[in-house]
Amino acid sequence: MLPDFPKARPIFSAGEPFDGLRKLAETFSAFRSLDQLFLEQQERIAEVAKAFRSPGEVLLGQQERIVESLAAFDRAIQSRYPQLEAACDRLALLGWTMPTRFSVLDFVSSSGAFVSFADASRTDQDIDAMLTAFYSDSDCKQLRAVERDLTTSSTLGTRKLLLEEAFEAFYRGRHQIPVPALVATIEGLIATETGNLQSRSVAVKAFVAAREALAKPRTLECLTWYSVRKWIEQLFASSDFSGPLPPRINRHWILHGRDTGPWNMADSVRLFAALHTMV
Repeated sequence: MLPDFPKARPIFSAGEPFDGLRKLAETFSAFRSLDQLFLEQQERIAEVAKAFRSPGEVLLGQQERIVESLAAFDRAIQSRYPQLEAACDRLALLGWTMPTRFSVLDFVSSSGAFVSFADASRTDQDIDAMLTAFYSDSDCKQLRAVERDLTTSSTLGTRKLLLEEAFEAFYRGRHQIPVPALVATIEGLIATETGNLQSRSVAVKAFVAAREALAKPRTLECLTWYSVRKWIEQLFASSDFSGPLPPRINRHWILHGRDTGPWNMADSVRLFAALHTMV
């Protein structure tokens, strides 16, 4: 999924051709006779007509600008790709995927939020707090957008009911229910996508790596799957049950009942965001 484009100056200025019409209306009060009005109208209409282009010309101009904007975005991603990968690496270690609700500027600007995640001056606690607030502030505005995307996606199929109840529990401040529910949903989704729903094992890491390999190199799509792959490596990391509890959410410990919490808001948000990145 592509991130929302930021609010900025419109690419196309639709108001310019209508300046003549506006000026025509402003001059009406200055006319002293109908003859004068008629003559001035005719002159103004002729001027305005010259300013108009055909619908085909307007559409072509719009398409050209869109292509130029996308090309500029691709170039910006390519120029910052090593930094963006480093940010993905850091987030994966903290249990996060690339936030697809971020704006374009967060990815391509030198001061963008996503690029800054690779900055060593940002502590792990800073990043956790920032991303949790990003999704949960303003009555969970961004998380509710994630919910709309996920619950209307055809990819999740029968898992939507479990997902809807996980969101409902989260909004009520109950963070113990979403974590195991989302881990099960993520594994089930990958099992379905790989045709291994009836199998004892699912080649999760291979599936994600294959998706990354299919993407055009050094693009946002490729970066998205790179982020998911690095995150999956953490979620599905081997961890002996005789050892200490893993510091981050681990699929094996949770689905085998070795880790039963307690979990917090950030843990739930991590998994909602990760599922959104995948879908």
